[in-house]
Amino acid sequence: PLCPLLEAVPRQGFGWMDGFLAGPEADVVRARVLELWTNGDLNEGEVEGGNKQHLRSDRYLFMEEDDPAVAPFTRRLDQLVLSIAKEV
Repeated sequence: PLCPLLEAVPRQGFGWMDGFLAGPEADVVRARVLELWTNGDLNEGEVEGGNKQHLRSDRYLFMEEDDPAVAPFTRRLDQLVLSIAKEV
């Protein structure tokens, strides 16, 4: 059987996982992202090819894997992606 996340996405267009991170872990990740945003460390999202206007509102940053604030999140996300890859 598919995991609940995979069942929800085609039906609703989105999904979520309760308990993916514990509250304190999520708070640490949030604080780190807000710190990066406040410091101006996040890059503007890009549109490939053609006119390079400011069309996107997202921001991104390629981070080192050993950032202690986001390590629990990235580790769990890697595990989730690997488990989903086995089911699709």
